[in-house]
Amino acid sequence: MTEARLQTAKAGVARVDAIIASEPDLADVARAIRERHRHRVHRYASRKRHRVHRRDESAAADYRKVRREMIDAERREMIRLRDEGVVSDDVMHTIERELDLEQLQLESDDPSA
Repeated sequence: MTEARLQTAKAGVARVDAIIASEPDLADVARAIRERHRHRVHRYASRKRHRVHRRDESAAADYRKVRREMIDAERREMIRLRDEGVVSDDVMHTIERELDLEQLQLESDDPSA
């Protein structure tokens, strides 16, 4: 699975590089995305060689921790908005699904999961 993750991450970075070169309006956003994914490529390549770089894994773990806490706060706020009648149940469920998908992605990036 590590090889597949590595190859797909490399393909994603290559596409982002092409966007940077061809679409100047998207370059800033694309660079930010590329930076995150370049770290992912590096982590997957290290795992493939059975070499875990503590700094890379630590930064990834820190990112997952902070993002999980953000998702928890977003869930609490969504429930508050629904309870106060600001949004409907349908809106709440749509946003919950989006948050669920983000959380699943975080878990799939976690080598200890």
